[in-house]
Amino acid sequence: MTLHEGDRVLLHSAAGGLGRALLQIVKRHGCTVVGVTGSASKISALENAGVDVPLLFQGGNFAAAYRRVCGSAPLDVIFDPVGGSQVRAGMRLLGSGGRMVCLGISGSVGPHAGILRTLATVAALGIIHPAALMLHSRSVIGVNMLRIGDDKPRAIRRCLDEVVTRAVRGEFQPVVGKVYPAAEIADAHGDLESRRTLGKVALRW
Repeated sequence: MTLHEGDRVLLHSAAGGLGRALLQIVKRHGCTVVGVTGSASKISALENAGVDVPLLFQGGNFAAAYRRVCGSAPLDVIFDPVGGSQVRAGMRLLGSGGRMVCLGISGSVGPHAGILRTLATVAALGIIHPAALMLHSRSVIGVNMLRIGDDKPRAIRRCLDEVVTRAVRGEFQPVVGKVYPAAEIADAHGDLESRRTLGKVALRW
């Protein structure tokens, strides 16, 4: 997928490890970034990281929260690792040529995680019909890195090589929020699920 200068891009979970990595990539393309977080304490971190429009969203109607801040400005790209009803809400915010990139269903994890919650999150995605995509000139891209790793390991290798090359050049800087000793892996998972973390979580073995 290609990003263009001037694109309006929305990042869900923008303060997390994936969100901060995507932010660096998107900003290098000259895009305007709307960064979504569910924690008011993370707003300043998003501003300092270069997010143009930090957006606090804590349940309810996500599309309405966006419109309260950004008005009727359509989005060009959405990166969504959360899934569920947020994908359907996001589709309504995309303009002509808009792209929805689905990266996961983190909305199914947390203190009440289980098969029923996962099924509910998947069901909340709804049904996206090709006719509707053509009518509004929108597209949906699904990404499963595990499947790509199994089926196209060379593609993963190219991606890793590119990331390492850019990191060496100083063009990309991984953001590590906290490093846990391996014995505290349960605490690391707990902090991730409660969304208390900033950047990537790492384990020291």
